Amino acid sequence: MSITPRAGTAVREIRSLAATVVAIAIDYLRWTQLVPMVIVWGFLILLVGVMLLASFQSDLDQAIGLVAERWPGLFARIETAVESFGAAGGAEAWAADGRFRFTDEDLLPWVLRGWAILALALQAATALLGLFASGPRTRTPWRRKLLASAVPAALCSTAFFAVWQFGGQTFQGELPDWLPLFVGLPLFAWLVSAWCLSVSHVLARVRDALVRALEG
Repeated sequence: MSITPRAGTAVREIRSLAATVVAIAIDYLRWTQLVPMVIVWGFLILLVGVMLLASFQSDLDQAIGLVAERWPGLFARIETAVESFGAAGGAEAWAADGRFRFTDEDLLPWVLRGWAILALALQAATALLGLFASGPRTRTPWRRKLLASAVPAALCSTAFFAVWQFGGQTFQGELPDWLPLFVGLPLFAWLVSAWCLSVSHVLARVRDALVRALEG
């Protein structure tokens, strides 16, 4: 029994559509595995920023004072908005006494929802950037990814040491007391990155193999 040209075209279109769906689904799964890396690096960068602010707190206080003088009603509006949110019952976490309550049962759905939304946003952003990229996309080797993730870890560790050295009296104690923070956290971020990038690399290979099999 022979296949007509029209039927053959339909089969190829179906297989191409299936390959596209599989590629998108596995790409999304890859980004769900990369979300922990993004969160860890975001926390680490935020911690570096907090240490910088703590080291130069007097300058920050002066800046806030200038903002308050220039826009005197700004902080009052922010405080009023927060109080209105709590009074209106904007979240079930606000208790009757006005204090913020957040249990493990409340946290888990938000974590999973945020994880899924962040992975989807990262995938969409990557696809959008890919539309503006010129030329064919080249896959970065796995080892180069690991080396690239070690660079920001070294920079964060250097920033910690610099803040400790030039931060005046903000951080008390000898350098060995701070080594677990200055070296341990960047190393932990790199280990999380290595794991996430490795899983993502394996999933990328699986995706490519499935797409080749479907497209024939």
